[in-house]
Amino acid sequence: MLNKFTPTSFRRCLAPLYFMVLLLQPIWHFWLAPPRKANPLFVTLLFVVPLLPAALGYLMKWRLANVLAAMLLLGYFIVGAMQAADLRHRLPALMQAALCVGFYLVWLAAVMGEKRAAKLRR
Repeated sequence: MLNKFTPTSFRRCLAPLYFMVLLLQPIWHFWLAPPRKANPLFVTLLFVVPLLPAALGYLMKWRLANVLAAMLLLGYFIVGAMQAADLRHRLPALMQAALCVGFYLVWLAAVMGEKRAAKLRR
């Protein structure tokens, strides 16, 4: 099964996980657990805007969108892991961390599948 992955199926597996992290940001920071002292719109924009270049890359089928998304999601995983300590932010933070881990696991499976397919072609 792993040797059936192609770069196209790569994008099809990774892009939905990335867009779920992108959509989680306004839900988390504007609705589920808005900040107490800061403007919720400002905080939402602060977390959404860095994700937009890779989202644009996915929409334009840019070849390196996965690499950019992986670099960005590493920071979002760290934020999710740190925010999970606060009871008020625990659910959205764990959802964010789980989506980031899922992104990396799918990417790992796809890379391993491509390596296996390359070995079988030889």
